Amino acid sequence: MQAHIHFLLKSLVIATAIIFSFQKFFPHQSEDICNESRVETIRVKGNSLTGLIEDQESLQFINGAYKCQTPERNDIVVFTSPYHSIPLIKKIYAVPGDLIEFKEQRGRIHLFINDTELTNSKGEAFSFPSFLSKSLKHELEKYSGEVPFEHYLLLGNQFQGTWDSSRLGFVKKSQLLGKAKKSTMSFSEPMVGHEKSF
Repeated sequence: MQAHIHFLLKSLVIATAIIFSFQKFFPHQSEDICNESRVETIRVKGNSLTGLIEDQESLQFINGAYKCQTPERNDIVVFTSPYHSIPLIKKIYAVPGDLIEFKEQRGRIHLFINDTELTNSKGEAFSFPSFLSKSLKHELEKYSGEVPFEHYLLLGNQFQGTWDSSRLGFVKKSQLLGKAKKSTMSFSEPMVGHEKSF
């Protein structure tokens, strides 16, 4: 009987240690993880988010996070594109209900969200050549400049040469695979989340 109790106590201590270790390494995940999501590791390939996330950087990826929560502005998301066989990774800059406006300045298109000019992490204004923005222009005209329900404006941290909403238009919530976050751990065999550079 005593041996049985000792075994149960030992098992409880081990289980508690495992939970503590998980909370130590992933202290802020409770709001992101639900029964339908799982934590994985990805490695980014590409430079569209340089300044926020670097090429070959490992990230914590909460696969299925948006099955139990609403995507928010500034989230880094992994999503599918009909033009790519592999997922892409970008940042959410505008959410449903936001008003987006194009303004032409010196032959380039500048984006304004809710009357504020959009800038990247360096404080530089986003601007695009007109030919890169046809899909987004069309959708803005279709929805009178307002981001529609369950659609998002996803952009890189660069001005051009990246497959994001400047080329793809709005991205639907159903295309979002999950949320990516900076990782505090190093992994010897991370999953590979490729983004082809253009």
